[in-house]
Amino acid sequence: MPLTTPPRPPRPFDTPSAPTFSTAQRSAQARNKPYNLSDKKAAEIDARRYEERIKREQAARILESSEMLIWYSNARNESIPQTRQYFQNIVWGFEEDESGVVWREEWDGEGVGVGSPRSAKGKEKERERGKKRVGSGKYVGV
Repeated sequence: MPLTTPPRPPRPFDTPSAPTFSTAQRSAQARNKPYNLSDKKAAEIDARRYEERIKREQAARILESSEMLIWYSNARNESIPQTRQYFQNIVWGFEEDESGVVWREEWDGEGVGVGSPRSAKGKEKERERGKKRVGSGKYVGV
């Protein structure tokens, strides 16, 4: 006759009093991230931070490479300085609201027949001032 012992009743400390966590929750808890799945707002904030960090890193890579900057400039139909400013704003964390940015072309004018920003009289006055300037007894012309 084999000798068998009856199973012991569970002890109080053996019973799971703490909630059981999934592997994803344990992983998040170990990395000091919000592990409570009911806290959706914190998870969304973390996701946005991650996306923003990735976007900033990508913008920094583009700024480091002249060729990539030129390619993006061409794709965005902008000049290289405009594109550089756009990616610098992303790296610096400024809002990228493109709807409010109006880039003017050098040939765009305020009205019809707009010429030089200085009038002819302004140029004549500037020439007169240049003729009157004298430095150390020598004539200084424009």
